[in-house]
Amino acid sequence: MARRPTEPRPEPEVWLSVEQTAEVLALPRTTVYRWARDGDARLPAYQTWGEGNRSPVQFRFKKSDVDRYQASTAGQEPVSSET
Repeated sequence: MARRPTEPRPEPEVWLSVEQTAEVLALPRTTVYRWARDGDARLPAYQTWGEGNRSPVQFRFKKSDVDRYQASTAGQEPVSSET
C-alpha cells in the first residue's frame, strides 16, 4: 500500500499576555489593558478566565495580531497612553 503524502501541520498560534504585549509594543501596560477592556479595534484581544470562580478575567493577544499592529505603526510617533 502506498503512503499518502502528509501535509505539514500549521504552526500553533502564539498567545501573549497584556504584559508581554506591552513589552513588545513598548507601550504602558495600562494602555494595552484599556484597549483590550474597551474592545479597541487597533488590536484584537481575547478574553479568558483564570482557574476557579475567583480568578479575574484575563486578556490574551495573538502574536500575529501584535506583529501586524507593530508593522502598521512602524515609523510613526509612539502612541500616547491617553489614546
